[in-house]
Amino acid sequence: MRKLAVIAKIQNIEAIKGKDRIEKATVENYSVIVGKGEYQQGDLCVYCFYDTILPIKPEFEFLRDRCYSALYDGFRIRNMRMAGIYSSGIIFPLSILPKNCVIKEGKEVTKILEIRKYDPEELRERQKINRTQTQYSAWQLWLLHHCKWYRQFKFGKKVKKISYPATVQKSDEPNIQAIFEKYKNSSIKNIKFYKTEKMDGQAVAYMMQGKGRKRKFYVFSHNVYQGNEKTSTGVWGRVARKLQIENLLRSLPINYCIQGEICGRGTQINIYGFDELRFFVYKITEVDTGKQLNYDELIFFCKMHHLETVPVLEIAPFPDTLEECLLDADGYSRFKNKTKKVKREGVVWRSIIDQHISFKAKSRKYSIWFEEHTKTK
Repeated sequence: MRKLAVIAKIQNIEAIKGKDRIEKATVENYSVIVGKGEYQQGDLCVYCFYDTILPIKPEFEFLRDRCYSALYDGFRIRNMRMAGIYSSGIIFPLSILPKNCVIKEGKEVTKILEIRKYDPEELRERQKINRTQTQYSAWQLWLLHHCKWYRQFKFGKKVKKISYPATVQKSDEPNIQAIFEKYKNSSIKNIKFYKTEKMDGQAVAYMMQGKGRKRKFYVFSHNVYQGNEKTSTGVWGRVARKLQIENLLRSLPINYCIQGEICGRGTQINIYGFDELRFFVYKITEVDTGKQLNYDELIFFCKMHHLETVPVLEIAPFPDTLEECLLDADGYSRFKNKTKKVKREGVVWRSIIDQHISFKAKSRKYSIWFEEHTKTK
């Protein structure tokens, strides 16, 4: 999981033309609007990334009018634009930390400040689980949680939590801001990447595990085990049944995990206006070994089995500058909502030979446009 709050150094302070009360600070390669004179270049501060939820505490109360989210019971920090400047996240002085906190540049302070990730997809998954639990009375829930014999009676077997195997990584590429300096000064800058459109939908992983007759098919959303092809509900199960993913994976001699994005009617927001659910593959992993298919293997696999990949934009070298990469993330999706163009969420870069080398550049324009058009809180 990416860091949500860190002790960081102010990289730069710049004046904003026509503004006397605010200026632009650069921290962790993100631009943040701050009050004029509050910080100097080289100062240490606490930087909270965007798409985070700050807890209800006196030191954050000044954010209530414009940031409070009743859904998350906290103060949501989002991308914004002011005076023509994109502002990503928020900066606090070190005094916000407990007195016994060790001050060190790069130190993560997410848990210390009780900051949570803003994750609407995880919230929906949790709500689905909660709705399922309401099928049982309070007495039944107590028995399910505390009595092994009742779980066996109710389900015929022990109920256990199922999670991703260690060989399969949940898709959560780092932002370009976090890795740019490291990649720019390494041999990685000399390899070629393939750029794909970052689709805005609901993540899913379909995988086969086990050997022989004990092979089992699993359906995972981004964070939660959703069952198998027959028991999985929601868009994850509907796509599995529509495309007969279990039959496909069971017919192969190797256990694979197919990861992708589900877009269309029935997802969180059908931004592309699809009339049906569509599944876009972005990664395939051999479950038993952890080997990820490279670009050519991925394209071949999907063509052979009639699966759609995320749109491939081009083959390109590592970007020369960070700003070039961020500007490149803007633009329009390959898909139109009827006759109207749709802004794309961003671009994902992956090495053509090693899927483990990847990062994303999220469109700053898209995040602000999305907030304005969906009115998410």
